[in-house]
Amino acid sequence: MLKLFLILVALPAVAVLGHDIFMFTQHQDKGFMLSAVGFLWTTYNPDSYKWVNENVDEQTWAIINLVLAQKSIVVFGGFAALVYLLTWIGTMIFKGKGMKNDKLDYLKKNKKGKIVYKRK
Repeated sequence: MLKLFLILVALPAVAVLGHDIFMFTQHQDKGFMLSAVGFLWTTYNPDSYKWVNENVDEQTWAIINLVLAQKSIVVFGGFAALVYLLTWIGTMIFKGKGMKNDKLDYLKKNKKGKIVYKRK
């Protein structure tokens, strides 16, 4: 389950990188450029951008604008890196403290490692 979560966290960064590569293949004369989060938002969903711009107060919009001005691979890749780091730290802290599989501990085994049954 953890592996699936980590893959899902990385998907936005991979998608953005794929988008940038696709844009490079379509417009090679401009060279390879990394897209900004604001460019992606205003290009692919301008209605939600307008709605948020109109309905959010100015202080919150200033914070949103800081994120929108950043390169998308930095934002989404940084988020994935942060989640990976926190996951790694969590696994180091709680290593070996998880649930143990004690279901088969009550079964007796002989010297060869085979289970000895009481009934015949």
